[in-house]
Amino acid sequence: MSTLATGINDAGLIVGFSGDLYDRGFVYDGTTFTPVRPGNRTRTFLYGINNAGEIVGGAGNPYFTDPFAARGDHFKALSFPGQHVYAYATGINNFGTVVGWDDYHGYVYSHGQVKQIDFPGPQQTLAWGINDGGVIVGYYAEGGSDFGFALLNGNFASFGYPGVRATAAYGISPSGQLVGAYTDDFITYHGFVTSPIAEAP
Repeated sequence: MSTLATGINDAGLIVGFSGDLYDRGFVYDGTTFTPVRPGNRTRTFLYGINNAGEIVGGAGNPYFTDPFAARGDHFKALSFPGQHVYAYATGINNFGTVVGWDDYHGYVYSHGQVKQIDFPGPQQTLAWGINDGGVIVGYYAEGGSDFGFALLNGNFASFGYPGVRATAAYGISPSGQLVGAYTDDFITYHGFVTSPIAEAP
């Protein structure tokens, strides 16, 4: 069985999930693991938490997942447009703006409104993180390779770690530093951190 820690807030609360076929979400405060599961879903994945303790993730079964946000015992389903098999909410900032993705598209959810995020051209875009400045990061697939992106005010910046087949951005700090992973064989992965970015050109 595996355990993955996927997000942390300024108070040190950690979210993640553990398991294999039946994954279980959790919040960890340094001492106690508190399980998180919306309803009777058999699989729960947690990916993000903000300073208000709001968490985001996806829940379902081995054959589908839907995105959600939660605070304490109050769960809110997040509806992405169209049909999907798998969909997740993966990042939330301190203003409650959520980003996520489904089988093909990235999304940003704010004040009950959902906007689709697609890097121009490729068939798949995944939004993973957002900071309080509204910069969204993730990656997109094109021609058998993956490239990281940053999005601010409708402008994309694309980047790839030199000489590899896949680069993915998973998070962005308040100062604009990106973190993520890259691989050349989709077996061995390496982490990276960038210098701060102020805007997407």
